[in-house]
Amino acid sequence: MKKSQLKRKIVLDFDDTLVKSSEHVIKILNKRYGLDKTIADLSDWSYRNIYHGITEQELSEMFASKEFWGGILYDDCKIETLKYNVGVLDFLEYAKDKYEVIICSKGTKDNLEQKEIFCIATFNACGIEGKFVGIEIGDVFDATLDKSGIDFSDCLFAVDDNTNALLSLNVPCKFLLKNHHDQYWNKEPINEKNLYVINDFYDLIEFCKFDEMLRQSGVEIGER
Repeated sequence: MKKSQLKRKIVLDFDDTLVKSSEHVIKILNKRYGLDKTIADLSDWSYRNIYHGITEQELSEMFASKEFWGGILYDDCKIETLKYNVGVLDFLEYAKDKYEVIICSKGTKDNLEQKEIFCIATFNACGIEGKFVGIEIGDVFDATLDKSGIDFSDCLFAVDDNTNALLSLNVPCKFLLKNHHDQYWNKEPINEKNLYVINDFYDLIEFCKFDEMLRQSGVEIGER
């Protein structure tokens, strides 16, 4: 197979990248505690400005709960289904003949098991060649997002909504996903080569189309 015909690998984060995890957590907290918050209210990585009494243990258990995964994994659950992020399904449709997709995420053992089931179902539904890579943490919520222990040097680019997590990845090109909100965890680093800011996956599609045009003229990503 010629190089131009090979599917190049890309890395996507899961929470607030592939899916709207924070939006879903806020809906659960609204239901539990009689709140009326939206994603526009979120300004704290641990959701304490949404509900000040939340503990790390409660948050950790929530991310692995039937309440969180809802109708995706549990047919009898009445909770609203976790939603894909803006433009994700259109991007996967665009990418299925071009890229091998790797979803990389950190979480507890139970959380990662649920994520892998979800990702495999997504790959199958979209006709995507892909795999899930989980990085296990302890049973208590851990905001340490370093992913440098995984070698992604053979991948083309990575997408993540957290600056520190994104910078820890050894890929030639990085996309910082803002989700149309400026937060302290997605601040654009200064003088970081080959890092691009996008607001949603429609922005990513446009960049990939531009990259394909440049590749036809012999310019590879990371060489501009």
